[in-house]
Amino acid sequence: FMPLMLMSPDMGQGIYQDKPCMFYANMKDCFPTGINGYPCFGSVAYLNSKEAEIFDNYYKKIEKAINEI
Repeated sequence: FMPLMLMSPDMGQGIYQDKPCMFYANMKDCFPTGINGYPCFGSVAYLNSKEAEIFDNYYKKIEKAINEI
């Protein structure tokens, strides 16, 4: 995630105070070229641990529903 590398120290401190747990971005927002075959993103978002737990619960429910098909 390029924005994490290029942000100012003040922005980094603000994110650190939120205690991020998971970073993500939409694949549609990736650059046309990547590094070593991996995508490179111009935007990033994050979830804290509480939000990541909620996401994990939804993900497990979706995965279970797909496996039951």
